[in-house]
Amino acid sequence: CMSKSVFIIYTGGTAGMKKSKKGYIPCSGYLQKLLLKNSKFFASGMPNFTISEFDPLLDSANIRPTHWEQIAQQIVENHDLYDGFIVIHGTDTMAYTASALSFMIENLKKPVILTGSQIPLSESRNDAETNILLSLSLIASYHEIMSEVFVCFDNSLFRGNRTTKVDADSFSAMASPNFPKIVKAGVYIDCRTDLLRKKPLDESLVSFSRMHFGAVASIRLFPGIRSEYIKNILQPPAQAVILECYGAGNVPNNDTSILDTIREAV
Repeated sequence: CMSKSVFIIYTGGTAGMKKSKKGYIPCSGYLQKLLLKNSKFFASGMPNFTISEFDPLLDSANIRPTHWEQIAQQIVENHDLYDGFIVIHGTDTMAYTASALSFMIENLKKPVILTGSQIPLSESRNDAETNILLSLSLIASYHEIMSEVFVCFDNSLFRGNRTTKVDADSFSAMASPNFPKIVKAGVYIDCRTDLLRKKPLDESLVSFSRMHFGAVASIRLFPGIRSEYIKNILQPPAQAVILECYGAGNVPNNDTSILDTIREAV
């Protein structure tokens, strides 16, 4: 059978960092060298891959919506040329990027997997190798039925827009608290194919660029929150606001000024 092909977009993050006197730093071309030297990435059954690297490489704390547009554009431009896509990304904002891409690219017909690591690939004990290898293997095995954005971390595959970072020190950095894992990889790979989105048939690929992410604010309620604080966030340039409420959506209502402030904004 023909070897599968994967397009890798390397944005930066821990996975490809190099040790220096100032700690780990991003280094152009370094991840590619490490992958080429590792025979596991070229073992039988592994797909061919091409790497496109961001310039400059970014710590994920510096990822902005313009970078989401850049990633989406590369996926759309190469959509019909590859069996799937991997985005190697830092963990801090990985869930944001995965969620954004899932809405920016409509009628996606290929798997897009975001992955990264807690320890760089350059270290003898690391999780980068496992995460990237599993991402490649999943695309090789399931590309015909996977057509959405995922996050692959610690032998698990999650729906991209249901993930969040839960741990800064564990290999289990990412989780999907309110949606089951799509894949659990152990001795065998257990794939919940019933959870996968159905692949679109005839619809053409649509990419939404120039989205106004910067005009959306988020407010997490906390005990003692003042209406003035909410009112300030509701000012321009905010065009939409997400209220992170308690429990099933409760807000304090003894202090009517909070509800009045929200009502006024609406």
